[in-house]
Amino acid sequence: MAQNRFKILRESMGLSQLELGEKLGVTQQSVFAWERGETVPRLQTAVILADLYGVSIDYLLGHDDQNEKEPTVDDDGLRAMALKRVKALSDPALGRVMDFLDGLQAGQDIAAAQAAAPGSAGSGSSRSGAS
Repeated sequence: MAQNRFKILRESMGLSQLELGEKLGVTQQSVFAWERGETVPRLQTAVILADLYGVSIDYLLGHDDQNEKEPTVDDDGLRAMALKRVKALSDPALGRVMDFLDGLQAGQDIAAAQAAAPGSAGSGSSRSGAS
């Protein structure tokens, strides 16, 4: 059962065995062996895999059928999923995404400052009244 989990999780991230191996510093043959149930990853590698996929180590290794770990915005797994989707975009669509990301990055500090400012909910109302 766990060997299927290794493959399912890897494929859900859009990674080949070779890509995952390179990311983890192991060989493609190691990833293949995990997926076939011939071996299991070392503890340190299992921790990295669990973090990458946003799952618990118990879930990863097939000791638990419930995934209790909730992914966070900072999880490498979420970033990898986003990267997979970006890689599939056409050049014009990728340009629009880059423009959008530039805007997000430029406005990040401003948005954080506005959210942290006292009475920030009221500042929106005063803007509406000024229009």
